[in-house]
Amino acid sequence: MSRWSLHVRLSVAALISIIGALTVSGLFLTLLFERHVIRGVDRELSVYIKQLAAALEIGTDGKPLLINKLADPRFQKPLSGLYWQIEDDKQPVLQSRSLWDQSLTLPPFNIKHAAPSRPLPMRHQITGPEGETLIIRARTIFLETPNGDRPFRLAAAIKKTGIDTALRQFSHDLIAALSLLALALLVAAWWQIHVGLRPLQQIRQRLNDIRSGGAAKLEGRFPEEVQLLVGEVNALLDANDKAVRRARDSAADLAHGLKTPLAVLTAESRTLAARQQSDSAQEINTQVEQMRQRIERHLTLVRMRGQGGGAIRRLSARANLEKIIKAMKVMPKGEDIDWQLDVAQDLKIAMDSQDFFEVFGNLLDNARKWAHGRVTISGHMKTEPANANDHANDKPTKLVVLAIEDDGPGVPAELIEKIVERGQRLDEHKTGAGLGLSIAKKILEVYGARLEFENREAGGARISIVIPTTPLRAS
Repeated sequence: MSRWSLHVRLSVAALISIIGALTVSGLFLTLLFERHVIRGVDRELSVYIKQLAAALEIGTDGKPLLINKLADPRFQKPLSGLYWQIEDDKQPVLQSRSLWDQSLTLPPFNIKHAAPSRPLPMRHQITGPEGETLIIRARTIFLETPNGDRPFRLAAAIKKTGIDTALRQFSHDLIAALSLLALALLVAAWWQIHVGLRPLQQIRQRLNDIRSGGAAKLEGRFPEEVQLLVGEVNALLDANDKAVRRARDSAADLAHGLKTPLAVLTAESRTLAARQQSDSAQEINTQVEQMRQRIERHLTLVRMRGQGGGAIRRLSARANLEKIIKAMKVMPKGEDIDWQLDVAQDLKIAMDSQDFFEVFGNLLDNARKWAHGRVTISGHMKTEPANANDHANDKPTKLVVLAIEDDGPGVPAELIEKIVERGQRLDEHKTGAGLGLSIAKKILEVYGARLEFENREAGGARISIVIPTTPLRAS
């Protein structure tokens, strides 16, 4: 259950609670209805017993008789299910026509318990003339005779089948009513859960905006219980942003501080090579290259850790490319190149500005070196279909594609896969250490982006930078 969403958990809890509460309520209501019906039957039978007591007299011949008949016609219908019977301390003396030629078998009659202090009828269950269960009320009264008071037991009985039928019909109606009530309560509970969890959904959307660069903090009005969490998240984002800046500044200071010693060592290796000490020069060059690689790995690690938890701002691709092109124009051969920028003003990229300048600075500098007279930068949006093998993300991916094209000699087919390898250079006469494309690739991998190389049919090379609108996190 730990993997279930809060909505599912609360829905299941609501379902169990509602069903449990309605089941207990149904049983309780059924019990109350049964008691209510039995009380009604008891009142009805007690009324009949009172009528029998009022109509019972001792005749001139010393035998009991009823001076008035009970009005209910069921007493006149044989085996109707409603009966009355009067007996003395020996045997039945009077009974309803509904009993026909049978009599009720009452509990044993004990004269000791027939005192006037027990005026209320006693309820019993007995077996009736047709083997059915009867509910019976019995009461003992005393009539005056010349020989003293004479006890008589008055009894009225009714079939229990009517009570069972009423109880069964009530249960069916109650189940139908409670089922409708359960459905209404489940809908209400679902709506309540949906409304209650809506702030969490809003926080999820805000966090996605932060991740994709649309916002820097969690903003908006939230319930008091959630607002405390929002404050803690914002404080964490601030602390993480400051830590990222410190790490970047520290890495940049380290890289800048090592550039001069590395340059000196490189110059010394050339001096040694000129003095015919090629072994020493080669060893120095090897150590310098290892130091450069260590510096680059350290800078890449800082980027990956920084992007793993901080917010990425969206920046204007065109505005920042214009700044890089302006810098390219003051470099050798840059002012002689026709720089064509075909990127919309509203095209934005979720990337740190320093990373953007380092990536596109290296790529445009590489195009400057190889172009004969023109470099074109274009940009557009595209959508990639979902990867059938990626079950975690089955939605299409929106991408920003920036393409850099030059009219240079292009890239030999056998070297296209190698040009992003560390230190790989197509022409040793071109300036640079051959690390630019490798650095760009490493940075782009942090954002889940990729480089694509191809030769143009008209001549020259095309480098496409494909960047997700929502950058991935480096693992």
